Amino acid sequence: MSKKVKVAVMPEQGKIGIREFPFPDHLEDGAMIVRPIMSGICGTDKHAFRGESVQYAGTEREIFGPYPV
Repeated sequence: MSKKVKVAVMPEQGKIGIREFPFPDHLEDGAMIVRPIMSGICGTDKHAFRGESVQYAGTEREIFGPYPV
């Protein structure tokens, strides 16, 4: 039986759910696995939830956040 991890996923605007994914067998160079003990919500998360997916609008770093997240 392979180990699974639970992940909060936003598949589309206004929806959040929990999905299970297989625990990775190996990591890319420079990658790591962390075990969070606390988490929070970034100010941009609420905008992504509402479908306002443009981040850093009007700047050189402007991006359009695709779903799923």
